[in-house]
Amino acid sequence: MKRKLFVILMLALLAFAVFIGVTACQKPPEALQSPLDLTVEKRILTWDAVENASGYVVRVDNNTYETEECRLALYSIAMDGGDYRVEVMARGDQVTYADSAWTQTVITLSKAPAQGYDEKGFQYTLLADKSGYEISKGKVSLRGDLVLPDYYCDIPVTRIANYGFTLKERDDVSLFTTLNNVTTSIKFPAHLESIGGTSFPGLFLIEELALPDGVREIEDFAFYNALNVKRIVLPKSIKIIGDHAFGNAGLKELTLPEGLETIGELAFACDLVDGNTTHPQVSSNLESVVFPSSVTSIGPRAFEGQLKLGTIQFSGNDLQYLGKNAFKSTLWYQSQTDSDVIFLDGLDGVLYEDRRPVSEEFTIPADTKVIAGNAYPGIMRSGVKKVVIPAGVKIITTAVFDLCETLCEIVLSEGLESIPDQTFSYTAIEKVVIPNSVRHIGRSAFASCVNLKEVIFPASLETIGARAFAGSLLTEVVLPQGVREIGENAFSQCSQLEKVVIPSSLQTLGGFPFTSTAGVTVFYGNTTESWEAMRLPLEEAIKQKFDPSGADMRIQALRELFTTVKIYYYSEEQPTSRGSYWHYVDGVATPWW
Repeated sequence: MKRKLFVILMLALLAFAVFIGVTACQKPPEALQSPLDLTVEKRILTWDAVENASGYVVRVDNNTYETEECRLALYSIAMDGGDYRVEVMARGDQVTYADSAWTQTVITLSKAPAQGYDEKGFQYTLLADKSGYEISKGKVSLRGDLVLPDYYCDIPVTRIANYGFTLKERDDVSLFTTLNNVTTSIKFPAHLESIGGTSFPGLFLIEELALPDGVREIEDFAFYNALNVKRIVLPKSIKIIGDHAFGNAGLKELTLPEGLETIGELAFACDLVDGNTTHPQVSSNLESVVFPSSVTSIGPRAFEGQLKLGTIQFSGNDLQYLGKNAFKSTLWYQSQTDSDVIFLDGLDGVLYEDRRPVSEEFTIPADTKVIAGNAYPGIMRSGVKKVVIPAGVKIITTAVFDLCETLCEIVLSEGLESIPDQTFSYTAIEKVVIPNSVRHIGRSAFASCVNLKEVIFPASLETIGARAFAGSLLTEVVLPQGVREIGENAFSQCSQLEKVVIPSSLQTLGGFPFTSTAGVTVFYGNTTESWEAMRLPLEEAIKQKFDPSGADMRIQALRELFTTVKIYYYSEEQPTSRGSYWHYVDGVATPWW
């Protein structure tokens, strides 16, 4: 026993000695070198990189910022101008390297006004986040070569203003029919990020547009009626091309870069000659388009009227939305004469159009994964009564079965991810079983379905859009736990609605959902305080949208709606005092008293 204790003692002493030795050998963290050469140019503070630094801390007049780069933009930090004390420290890992000492300097910056003109006459407006300026023509003539400055007051120009470079004022009725036959070229700001709506309409003398890298969005009508633009150089940074953005452009060449996500309605459409001599006509010369795999949405009529467009190629399978008539009046569409069912080449299961005769009962083709907006253009007059959407269909485009007044039965299968806006509005559907894969029901998805009496909601459901079931004959709505949002007037004008069960997971009411629904009783799965908390954001939204008198009236009406509806609050145990409380009895929402 003594021998065993002696061994344990010796081992403990040895371990202690090793610990002391290791500790003695460890060096304290070495302080990093302080950052050197602090300079400011165009409101960008830079300094030399510090070896082994994991990042940097910057203090500007005692306001602290952290960055991993050897630079910090001062655009929104020092807007008033004047002298500023700047300090920079290199951050160590605190194991091998400790933080450096601070390096200090004083910099002088000019004031950045909210609005102003430069010496040439261009007008600038500071963006709300103070990250840059937007530019418009101001007092500058549009004649000749248009060179847009990169900076104003040392802050980058990042946006072209809406209606920024039009020949006509924005309220002039001839704005969209007037051709700009004075501007011969455009050099865009180097740091441009977005091009505002209707900013350069009617360009007539320009054949090529080269947009700088960094542009992420081209807004609606930005280059509408650019009749002679033959080529557009889109940067790799582009994400969104808005509605009509290049409508009536005389394109011969179009390269859509990887990274582009959204192409808006009529974005590249050409007006067909219709005898309207007041509207400029364009010669459509685009022959092919390759869509990158990043494109997820192509709006209605996006390429309509591109008469020579014969090749449409997709290089990926991320497309989630294809609007109605996206390729109407194109050579590609006209060449599909031998196909009863048209799927898009290069995409897995995107049904562009089903030309088969529609019987009273029919099934979507089994290989379909995405039903495009133009899939059934004549269905509303077909007399169809039943539609079966098979397993495998993940996406239905907006309003595919809208206005099918004879449609009284739909079969939705597992795998469907959402029911988009107006999908089944104004149909004669009587009952809907929504599969347990649907997370979203869109705006007006079942609006004005005057025969709809029953909907079984899935456990997967998270959001319900505005007016989704407005004007139906529902008598009871039981929403599952997990629903986070109910849109404005989602169940309004449901004259037979008597009972609604709302789960505690609900976070947002987009306007009172039961307007003009008399006699409804709400069983809410949370407390009075939670219910009231959802009303307050609605009142704030009204205040932001309307003038004080109009806002007060609407807020009063909203409060009356919240107080006139009978509401029970969930209590698992029987309350000790009477009140409006409910619990489940055999799975049915039931008042305690």
